[in-house]
Amino acid sequence: MKQLIVIALVLFIVSCEQTEKPLEANKFRLNGTVINMDNGNLFLISYDDARNIKTDTLKIVDGAFSFESDITTVLLNGMIGKSTDIRNQEPRFQLFLEPTIMEVNLDANNITKGKLIGSKTQEDSDRLKVLQMEAAKKYQSILDDFQANIDKIRASKTPKEKDSLKYIDNDFRTQLEPYYTELGNISIQFINDNPSSYISLQNMRFQLQKMKYDEATAMFSKFPEELQYSDMGKEIKKSIEEMKLGIPGAMAGDFNTTDINGKPITLADFKGQYLLIDFWASWCVPCRKGNPHLLKLYAQYKSKGLEILGISDDDRDHDAWRKAVETDKIGVWRHVLRGLKIDVSGGGYKLLDDGISGGYNISTLPTKILVGPDGVIVGRFGGGGAADEDMDKMLAEIF
Repeated sequence: MKQLIVIALVLFIVSCEQTEKPLEANKFRLNGTVINMDNGNLFLISYDDARNIKTDTLKIVDGAFSFESDITTVLLNGMIGKSTDIRNQEPRFQLFLEPTIMEVNLDANNITKGKLIGSKTQEDSDRLKVLQMEAAKKYQSILDDFQANIDKIRASKTPKEKDSLKYIDNDFRTQLEPYYTELGNISIQFINDNPSSYISLQNMRFQLQKMKYDEATAMFSKFPEELQYSDMGKEIKKSIEEMKLGIPGAMAGDFNTTDINGKPITLADFKGQYLLIDFWASWCVPCRKGNPHLLKLYAQYKSKGLEILGISDDDRDHDAWRKAVETDKIGVWRHVLRGLKIDVSGGGYKLLDDGISGGYNISTLPTKILVGPDGVIVGRFGGGGAADEDMDKMLAEIF
C-alpha cells in the first residue's frame, strides 16, 4: 500500500510538472501561493534600471495565482503590495524578477516576509540581507528607537513638531554611524566576492560616495560587460566619471541663475575672490547646525576677500528655503536654488536636470567647495572631501 501511495504521488508531481506551459523568450512567469487571502487582488509594481514603472494586478483565486509578462532586460526590480500607490509607506515584498519561471510564497498579513524561489538575483539579495541582519543585532535597540522616531515624524501635525523630531532623528543617525560603516564594509566585501552579481552592481551605486575615482574605476572594471552596459552600469560609469568634478584642481562648475531676491547671479560675479559654496537644504539638520560656524567665518574673513554662496536643495519647497535663510540669519550672503528638475509622473522618478550640483558631483549634504580667485577649486569639505576642521585651517592659511 505504501509503495502504491508513493507511486501515485510521483505520478501526480510529474503530471503537475507536465502541465506547466513552457516559457516563451523574453517572458517571466510568477506562480504564487498566498495565505490569509483566499480570493482578492495583490499588485505587482515592477521597474527597470531606467525607472520605467509598470503596475499589474495579481488575481488571487483559492489562495494562489499565476502571472506572466514580458521582460526585455536582464531583470526587473519589483514589489508586491496591497495598493498601486508607490508613494505610500505600506509594507511590500521586494523581489527581483528574471526571465524564468519563479515561485513566491506570501502571507497577506505579513507581506514583507515573502519568499521567492527561482531567481538567482533574489538568492544573492537574500545572502546579503542575512549578513546585514547579523550586523544589525548589535544596534537593534537604537534602530528600534530610530524607527519609532521616524514614525512620529510621519505622523507629526505641525512644522514645529516635525522640526524638533528631525533633530532627534539626526542624533540617532550620529549614534548609528558605526553601524552604517559596518554595513558599508559588508557591501564592499560582497561586491569583491561576487563581481558577477546584479546585487553587487546595485550596492556599488550606494557605496560610490565613499570611494575615490581610482578605487571605483578598479572595482567597476571587474563586472562583466553585460552588467557594465546595463542601464544601471551606465549610470554608475557616469557617476564615476563625475568624480573628477568638484575636487581640488578642477575648474568650478559654471552657473547662470537668479538669487533668492530675484537678482541675476553667475560664477563670474565672484572672480578675483575666494568663494565658499555651501550645498545645503532647509531639511538637512547637519547643514542647519553648521550655519552659526559659517556666520563666524564670514564675519572673520569677508573683509579679507571671502564670499559665501548658499546653494539649496529646496527646489520643491521655496517657502521652507526662505524661512530657513531668515531663521538662521544667513541672508548676509547670497542664496540660490540648485535648479533640480525631475519627472515624477506615473509614480516614477526620472532626473531631467541635476542643476548646479551636477557640476560639482554633490551626492551628500552638507558639502562645501572652496573656489580660488581664478575659478579653480582649492578645497572640498564633506561629501567625500576633507573635514570642516581642514576647511578652517585652509582659510586661516589663505587669509
